[in-house]
Amino acid sequence: MKLKAGSVSNFSNSMAQAMEDSFQREWNAIKKHPLSEAGEEDRRLLFSAIAQGVIQHLQEHINDALQIDVRVTQTNEPLNNTGNRVIAEGEAINVELLTE
Repeated sequence: MKLKAGSVSNFSNSMAQAMEDSFQREWNAIKKHPLSEAGEEDRRLLFSAIAQGVIQHLQEHINDALQIDVRVTQTNEPLNNTGNRVIAEGEAINVELLTE
């Protein structure tokens, strides 16, 4: 699934909607009453802008931020007296997000 930042006009199933949903859950847990519908457009604008910035930052820096260790095994297989075929199999054994 591709990451979808979201926008005020395209909010559903987006990172921005996940942020709003989380905010509403936290609000309810602390304030003990539902979040008011007043200000919804401003919240969606804020969460959309934050999500767009997060995704833009990830796109610009993802190659600097991931360390992937790979294990590769190679075998040679004879090919009907015409040479060998090399079979390589690999797997990622560790994927780490590097942070400061």
